[in-house]
Amino acid sequence: MKINAKRQITLPLDQCKAAGIEKGDEVEIFVNRAGVISIVKKESLEEQRLQSLNELSALDQEIGDMGYE
Repeated sequence: MKINAKRQITLPLDQCKAAGIEKGDEVEIFVNRAGVISIVKKESLEEQRLQSLNELSALDQEIGDMGYE
């Protein structure tokens, strides 16, 4: 992969599919201390809240299955 004169890259389709990134999506870019760049799909606040609720629901179900209420 090459970076063009405007410092742009084209993300491979298979990697975009694996990350759930589609045309028009917003992404966030992070660089760690070792210089590794991560590109992550930016989720809306609504999507983050829904994911949190789903995780809490699953945890609640696990606790119920263990006999605690």
